[in-house]
Amino acid sequence: MPINNFSGSTFVAFADIAGFQKRMNKPNSAMEALHHFYSHGYNIIRSQQQDAPERVEGLFISDCAVLFVRHDHANIRAQLRAILSVVQSINRELLQHDLMLFTAIAHGRFDYSQRQEFTGIEKNLILGEPYLEAYIDQSSGSPKLNPGQCRILHKNIPQDMLPLSSDDEYFHRIRHGCDRSYFYWMCETSHEIESFDRLYRDAGRLKGDKKYEGMLKALKRNI
Repeated sequence: MPINNFSGSTFVAFADIAGFQKRMNKPNSAMEALHHFYSHGYNIIRSQQQDAPERVEGLFISDCAVLFVRHDHANIRAQLRAILSVVQSINRELLQHDLMLFTAIAHGRFDYSQRQEFTGIEKNLILGEPYLEAYIDQSSGSPKLNPGQCRILHKNIPQDMLPLSSDDEYFHRIRHGCDRSYFYWMCETSHEIESFDRLYRDAGRLKGDKKYEGMLKALKRNI
């Protein structure tokens, strides 16, 4: 089904496949990665409750996905929980195929609208600070995102919501920084975060393909 127009304050995630440029040298590998990315993304988004007050919708283009929360005046914590749930599910499903994502999430005013279409051309208008902020952070933020990481930018999130904490299982797995936080979707509980970080840092010291393989192994160990 097409995405209906949306305009409002919400969370937006920008994600893309780690190492996809290298896969482009092997067309079959690239096509296989895109197949898994699209099919799991579609199934996860489709499986959400149709009548939920907040629902994640997504636009998939090449190796990238733009996800946003469509909501009916749902509170901001419920919006964040919704997008974290979908980000977690997509990441975990892709691990089965040895695929990892870079993901950044931002909050703010977001607009999506379909434009008049003709045979051979499709137009979609995407505007808003959270889309731009998430894209920039995912592609060139500092420190640079590593494969599998999901970063939440604090800009435009109400101060009374920071730090991002609650009794919710998703919020328990968020670790906070000054202007951004990290969501540990690969951990089942907050108690696993420290041991995961050790394994992941060790993998980050490796070189070339061994670094990628080490990070993949660290992510898989906790799932």
